[in-house]
Amino acid sequence: MLKLAQLVKYAKVLAKRVHRPLRPLQRLTNPLLKRIRLRQLGTALAVIGLAGSYQYWRDFSAYQQSLRKKAVLEQQISFWENELKQKPQSRDVMLKLALLYYQIRADGRAVESWQKASYLDPLNPEVQKVGAIISSRP
Repeated sequence: MLKLAQLVKYAKVLAKRVHRPLRPLQRLTNPLLKRIRLRQLGTALAVIGLAGSYQYWRDFSAYQQSLRKKAVLEQQISFWENELKQKPQSRDVMLKLALLYYQIRADGRAVESWQKASYLDPLNPEVQKVGAIISSRP
């Protein structure tokens, strides 16, 4: 009997050593560790969310600023178009319109305005500079 009791005791010790790798799984089920991990996960998600929302608002404000700039450019274009109606042979007004059209990416209208100005005064250095600027866009 003594040998049987020793054998059972040895089997229990051996079973504890064999099942020791399963103890880390017991740590996952510990409620305190769950709270700590959830808290850490929540903090990490909050930091990521704040960083993402900062990037979103930065991009959104840049987009709004570009819309405001485009609106200002369109107002200037309408002003200079009215000036062109009053002075149809004004080279400077045509150059100004060409640059404004270039800024809002209306390349066809920019080239057209520049060509009219170039027709009026082809040797003027300002006309040549504006032509170089307009033709530089790929």
